Amino acid sequence: MTDIKRFTNSIENEELFLNTIKYLSDVIDAKDDYTIGHSERVQKYALLIGKKMNLPKKQMDVLYLSSILHDIGKVKIPISILKSKRKLNKYEFMEIKRHSVYGAYLLGSFKYVSGLQEAIKHHHERYDGKGYPDGLIGENIPLLSRIIAVCDSFDAMTSNRSYKTEVRSEYLAIKEIERNSGTQFDERVAKTFISLYKSGFVHLEKAIHLLKQQSVNSYENALFFLNIAKKRVKETETRKFIDFNMGKIYLQQGNPKSALKYLMNYLPYAGKSASLSEIHNEISSAYYYFNDYKKSLEFAEKVLRSRKSTLFEKSRATRHIAMIYFKMGKNPNEVFTNLDKSLDFYNRIESLIEKDKAKIATSSFSIIRYNQLINYTKEVKCDLSKYYDASAFIYLNLGNLDKAIENYLNSIDIKHFYGDIYGSIRSQAGIALVYIEQGRFTDAKYNLYESLSYAKNLNNKMGLWMVYNNLGRLYMTWKKYDLSEKYYYEAFKMGVYISNKSLLTESAFFLTRFVKSQSKKRMIVKKYSEITGEKDRESIMTYMIKSKTKSRSNNAEDLFEKSIESLKEKYRILEYAKLFYNYLKYLKRSNSQKYDLLIEDIPSIIKPISDSIVKRRLEKIYDIHSKISGDKRP
Repeated sequence: MTDIKRFTNSIENEELFLNTIKYLSDVIDAKDDYTIGHSERVQKYALLIGKKMNLPKKQMDVLYLSSILHDIGKVKIPISILKSKRKLNKYEFMEIKRHSVYGAYLLGSFKYVSGLQEAIKHHHERYDGKGYPDGLIGENIPLLSRIIAVCDSFDAMTSNRSYKTEVRSEYLAIKEIERNSGTQFDERVAKTFISLYKSGFVHLEKAIHLLKQQSVNSYENALFFLNIAKKRVKETETRKFIDFNMGKIYLQQGNPKSALKYLMNYLPYAGKSASLSEIHNEISSAYYYFNDYKKSLEFAEKVLRSRKSTLFEKSRATRHIAMIYFKMGKNPNEVFTNLDKSLDFYNRIESLIEKDKAKIATSSFSIIRYNQLINYTKEVKCDLSKYYDASAFIYLNLGNLDKAIENYLNSIDIKHFYGDIYGSIRSQAGIALVYIEQGRFTDAKYNLYESLSYAKNLNNKMGLWMVYNNLGRLYMTWKKYDLSEKYYYEAFKMGVYISNKSLLTESAFFLTRFVKSQSKKRMIVKKYSEITGEKDRESIMTYMIKSKTKSRSNNAEDLFEKSIESLKEKYRILEYAKLFYNYLKYLKRSNSQKYDLLIEDIPSIIKPISDSIVKRRLEKIYDIHSKISGDKRP
């Protein structure tokens, strides 16, 4: 598009222009609580119609812009009118109707995209000539305006209700479009949209939009629309692509069992709507959350072996391998080698993105293609933040708390900049754990309550579990036991709701130690046993949860020592030190001879750990023992 290339005489201007378009649409929608996301949805539907009608690339570019900016004129409408809950008087209604003219006026000086102003100005015209602002009839109305009119009306009739009510209103909305086809709407455009709706593609687009939007109940609503789409779509490939997206949602919800079911359904079709390396990475993640590290590693390595794998998928796979190696207890050098490889892939991707931008800007410029590249940049950056999360998690477990904070802050900065709210919840909950270990309770509290606000507003179940669990740990460490019990119980309930045993152990352990109500305690043990299985007694925590009576000394000592040795072998240095501290407390009451013997191990245990609560506690034990015995700290 030569006109826009003349306007955007640099790559930076092009990106600024398209980002400004997105921000403008968000500002427009945000003026009215009932229209948040409206412009983007209209754009999605309009592009579906344009593609189905085989519009040329130039028209698709103009449709891309005009559909997302169709309500730009509302920035000139007083908020008191936009948000009025009473019936508007005729003067207020006339002012609302002027928004299409205002929109064309606001873009009056922007003459570089031919047809943009006209498409926006006339999107409220009617095919029978009874619309506004100019009362154009039939084919005299620009085609793009006729497309936007159908999409705008459908979204206005179906938005901002609970999704069950929304489905009923969709039925009525489609009936309304059918009834007004040829009068209010262009018959050809209306038929195209109704065909897309009845064949499930509108629901598929709504679901994908919800996943990217990060709004209230996004995952639940997206699953709802994916299920509808699957019932309506006839093409096997598209149906399997729906399975793929359902698998990704279940994975994000902390349900790896359901995720694997749907991801495996899509596997034979990989390489069509989604790449084979992408599906292998998702399956690797699912097995990881199942604690099946061997299978997780198998699928991650398939990504690296494939010549068709993109740099992006290779960066994800090497990050997965780093985390798998850490969980398997591999040497930290092997873990960080893979993290370094992952970062190198990200750096190479960023270099290629800049080259692609220059190529698009200097050849056949496409707004849609260029915007896809901007969205891909965001995807890469958000995935880079997961590299920082992984690094932070590993540094935390190795006891290097300063490096953990540095990496978490890098991740949080990226997520806040790109609006990754779900990711921010997890990263802020993560950095709070580091602050808890350091004894910086106020800093931890600030991050956790900010995350809790996000998670509640979005009703994000995994985010809520993580924040509740970490608040339980915060107040336990802070010795505010009533608050600790409150939040651990919320975490336990959320873990039961998600039905993931790995989410239950910490909260169940502390609740069974401190809950005073015996009936509540029995309920916790019962629920925990149902989800984890009666034979699952691999650690001191699970043993203590399921023991109906006080554990026998020999059994408890044996499990303590096995758990401590396991953590030591797996380089979980911070957890090793914390469990060692609790073991000393236990031995002080039950086996003073062994207690005195093990104190001598303290200097070697705390040596690699940054300043932290557990380090200070172990130092205190050692110093007191040294004064009594006459020894000095090495």
